[in-house]
Formats: sequence, C-alpha cells, structure tokens
Amino acid sequence: DEEQKQIDFAEVQTAYQLNLRPRNGIPSKINIELSKYTKELGHKLVIYAIERAVAQIANPSWGYIKAILNSWKKAKVTSIDDVKKLDESYQQRKAQQQQNRFKNRRRVVQKESLPDWAQPDYQEKDTPDDPAKSKQIAEMMAKINARRKEVL
Repeated sequence: DEEQKQIDFAEVQTAYQLNLRPRNGIPSKINIELSKYTKELGHKLVIYAIERAVAQIANPSWGYIKAILNSWKKAKVTSIDDVKKLDESYQQRKAQQQQNRFKNRRRVVQKESLPDWAQPDYQEKDTPDDPAKSKQIAEMMAKINARRKEVL
C-alpha cells in the first residue's frame, strides 16, 4: 500500500512536470503541498486539477491549481465524476443568474396621461384677459424690441 502511494505521488509529480514544465524541477514547498493534496484527495484528482488548469489557462500558477484543489476539498469532492457534477451545478447556477439578470432588465412601461388640451373633446375656456397683465406684457415686449434695435 505504501509502495502504491509512492507510485501515485510519482504520477502526480510527473503530471506537474509535464504540464507546467518548471525550469529547475518542482520546488520543495510545492512538492510538500502536492503530497498533502495527493493524500487528501487522491492522485487522480490532483492530476485532473493540473490538467484542467493547463486547459483553462496556458501557463497556470501553482496558486491557481491550489485554488481548484481547495474548492474541491471544500465541496467534499472524492472523484472525477463528483467534479463533473459540481461543474454541471455551477453551469446551471450561472445560467439561472443570467436569466434573472435578463428578467431584471425589462423596462417598466409607464403610461403617460395626455394634458387636457390634447384630449379629443377639449374646448378652450373663454376667459377675459387681465388688463394689468396685458399692459405688463406689452411693456416687456417694448423693452425687448428696443434692445433689438440697439443691437442692429
């Protein structure tokens, strides 16, 4: 069993090296963390996370792979099938959110009421002009016309 664990971990290391191509081998800190994740999640999931990260991003960092592994750990994923189910539920939630966003974008149609004078049965009221108001308007117009003549 211990020998199998070593073989599994060697597969994880190989997958890391083949996919991420570190220049000077796997740094010891990452090697320790790879070992920890291999023990916790199993070698197949760790390899799947590495391959998935490379498929999503051309040159992923170890932090990105670690984030994937941590999210799976938090979701209590134990197999690749669990990951696929998790992906499906994520896609469904995402589609639902987009639908909700679309529903919220619908504009409320406000019905505007026409003013009285625009109604078909409107009749203008015959109100007498206020003489004081008419005089004031005439004075204002005279001032405006006088200014125009000055400018011209």
